[in-house]
Amino acid sequence: MTKKFKVQYTTIFHNKKLYKEGDIIENLTDDEAARLADFLKPVPESKTTKNSAKSNKTEEKGDVKNEQ
Repeated sequence: MTKKFKVQYTTIFHNKKLYKEGDIIENLTDDEAARLADFLKPVPESKTTKNSAKSNKTEEKGDVKNEQ
């Protein structure tokens, strides 16, 4: 299972990449997550999140109006 964390309170430079507050960091080792624990919040993986992303794409296509 992939562990995801949301950056909070600050900006983090990790593995040569800049993560701003609110960004999601994936695939951290337990040691890395422990060192950054004060600035990370675990994000639970849920099926609802995946399904809502798909439905948003569908809604965008449906918003196109035919002008005659």
